Amino acid sequence: MVMGFLAFALLAPQGNGFDPRTPYWQQRANYEITASLDEAKGVLSGIEAITYINHSPDTLRTFSLHLYL
Repeated sequence: MVMGFLAFALLAPQGNGFDPRTPYWQQRANYEITASLDEAKGVLSGIEAITYINHSPDTLRTFSLHLYL
């Protein structure tokens, strides 16, 4: 059973776009959120600090955020 699975895995097309010959850098993002809720007024307020660490040798020219409540 293991040999059959291994053979299938080796023959299966690798369509994920990953090329093992290309260097790969894992990026990192740390965040800290401080929030408070004023229940009487129904107001949620807060501050978020994001630290993004670019481990690749390429310059990061854009940075996009998607904020969801």
